[in-house]
Amino acid sequence: MKPLLIAIGASLGNALFIYSQRASPEAPNPFLFSAGTVLFAAVFCGLASFWTKSDSDTQYLLSAWPYMMLGGLGVFITFVGFFLLHTGFGASQYLLVAVSSIFTVSIFVGVIIFKEQFNWVQWVATTLAVGAIILFSIGRGLNA
Repeated sequence: MKPLLIAIGASLGNALFIYSQRASPEAPNPFLFSAGTVLFAAVFCGLASFWTKSDSDTQYLLSAWPYMMLGGLGVFITFVGFFLLHTGFGASQYLLVAVSSIFTVSIFVGVIIFKEQFNWVQWVATTLAVGAIILFSIGRGLNA
């Protein structure tokens, strides 16, 4: 139950992020909105880090910086992709991101790279997610 509650909290933050993209004025380029978002996120993370600091923070930063850089690249790609998707096609297109993330994150990163367990019920759910993409695409065609 705890992972579900954390996921719901993260999805609320994601909804704020996507709302802000759709509600903001049209940007002359996708990097301006993303840069501002990252700047404010860094301030919020910095404040949270200050309140939860520990004696091993410096050592952690020294050992984790390559992964932080890789994560920063991932956030950059995500933010620009979200911006282009949501401002160009609408927030309802998020379903495509959510379902495709099942493959890129849960299957590729979780199961293949980190060898996390995935049972038959999760495989059935993944198959149903493929069906969701197909039905969503058919539905978009009906609105055209």
